[in-house]
Amino acid sequence: MDSSHTNMSQFDIILSSLNCACKSQYIQLVIDNIPYSECFQYYQSLASPDNIFCGNGGIIATTYTKKRLDFITDTIIARTVEAPPKRITVGLNRASAMSPWGWQNYDSTALNYTGYPTFADVVQPDATWGYLENYSGLNWRLGSDNGDISYNYLCATRASDAYLDS
Repeated sequence: MDSSHTNMSQFDIILSSLNCACKSQYIQLVIDNIPYSECFQYYQSLASPDNIFCGNGGIIATTYTKKRLDFITDTIIARTVEAPPKRITVGLNRASAMSPWGWQNYDSTALNYTGYPTFADVVQPDATWGYLENYSGLNWRLGSDNGDISYNYLCATRASDAYLDS
């Protein structure tokens, strides 16, 4: 299930939730009171993008819609992190300066970057990774660098119908 669903009946929401269990320590994506089959875990350790491993089938979290960005910043970061970081690596990258930007996807493809969120500054020619930057309160903007700098990060994984970890 993705965040494009609208006008679901209460029964449809309950039925779709049956197969949406997150591993312990992960927070389930909920937009407009509808749970989705995606789970997030925030890591307060520093790592450069090339050194981030989000587990089997996991990806660095993406923020390609306003509602996803708001959920991540307002629910996960603001409510679960004692001291919110200034920057968080997100799953926006490109192969080289001449390549288009794309969001990481679960099937190893990239979702096209469509301009949201917008970059705060001019993108440097050698920039290949995106990050979220907290610039005021709960306000975040997109920045970029060449991936050599380590930031905290957020992993995403698909929910499952059963997890046996506790």
